[in-house]
Amino acid sequence: MRNLLFFLMIILLCTGCGSYFYQVYYMDYENPVVHNDCLAGDDGTIRVYYNFWAPEGNGDFFILNTSEKEIFIDLARSHLIRDSIAQTYFPNLEIESSPQITANDININMTLGNATTKTVLTHMPSRIICLPGKSGKFIQGYSLKNQLFKDCKQELFPAYQDIEPMTFDRNSTPLCIRNILTYSFTEDFKEYFIYNDTFWISEIVNMPETEFIESKRVSFCGKETKVHQEVQKFQSPNRFFLKYDDIGFGMDIVKQAD
Repeated sequence: MRNLLFFLMIILLCTGCGSYFYQVYYMDYENPVVHNDCLAGDDGTIRVYYNFWAPEGNGDFFILNTSEKEIFIDLARSHLIRDSIAQTYFPNLEIESSPQITANDININMTLGNATTKTVLTHMPSRIICLPGKSGKFIQGYSLKNQLFKDCKQELFPAYQDIEPMTFDRNSTPLCIRNILTYSFTEDFKEYFIYNDTFWISEIVNMPETEFIESKRVSFCGKETKVHQEVQKFQSPNRFFLKYDDIGFGMDIVKQAD
């Protein structure tokens, strides 16, 4: 009996000894530009801010009405489109934890966390939202991708020397997304406008955790302290990632890869 318990303990310890890897996605885009550490698209009336950096890709965004007039946005006619599959922003009753956003007319600051809990809305959101002139609103969206990309040409569990990115153009990309927003200057929508931003995966890199995370000293008032913190080396508003291991083979993400 004692030998059996010892054997079971060894099995449990070994099952937790896997190595972690990260699949990092680089997004190219048609309209937005980098602005205040975000991607920002603009059609002269509304400006839309994105920061994709999060596990599975953060699909939330911030809309800023840059005009002097109030505008109305119809969420039932606004969509995230992933490879021709539309997900409408109304109603979106179950959402993932959101980044914190502060906004004013000059600066947009998006700080992303790694929370994986979900929040369930207890009331139906409004289909039509109104934005007064020079004001903005945070819109909760959808994750971009929750399954690993796998290709025989790319090492899935690479050592440092085996890291090799795969690149794509808009025609060969494994994922193309569009953000479609319908808005009007009048609540009856007799005349309306379609806002459209397009993004696609242009590069995918697999890497061990040692290449994805590094330890840095915390700075305070311009001076380095003795305190260290782990940071994600590749953080950028046009990138996102999935974490997986060589035991569960991606079981720690929402759905197991096909």
